[in-house]
Amino acid sequence: RTPDDRRVRFLSPALRGGEVLENPWKASPKGRIKYPESRMKEILMSGCTDKEYSYDAFIEGVYHGAMTYYALQAIREANYALTYRQLQSRLGFLVEEAGYPQHPQLEGRSGNKKGQIFT
Repeated sequence: RTPDDRRVRFLSPALRGGEVLENPWKASPKGRIKYPESRMKEILMSGCTDKEYSYDAFIEGVYHGAMTYYALQAIREANYALTYRQLQSRLGFLVEEAGYPQHPQLEGRSGNKKGQIFT
C-alpha cells in the first residue's frame, strides 16, 4: 500500500448479478455508439477512461475519490468561475501531478462543455 492508502475501489458486476468479464481490457461494445456526444443534452464527467480505474486515497485525513478531491480544489481555486472544459483541463493536470494513473473524462455537446459550471 501507498502512504495515502491509494487503491482502486469499484462495484463488481457479480454483486449485481451481472457478467464478470474474463479480460475487461479486451472488451468491446456490442454495437455502434447509440448516443453520440453531439446529441447529448447532459454533461458527464467521469474519473477515468473506460479502460482505467478511478482511485480513492486518504488525503488530508479523509478518504476521497481522487477526481472528486481535485475537482473541488480546482473549483475553489477558480472561485467557482470556470467552464466544464476548463475544469476538465485543470483536473487532468492536478490528477496527473498527484501521480494517479487515471484520466478524467468530459462528455457532452461541444457548446455545453464551454458553459459555466453550476449555472
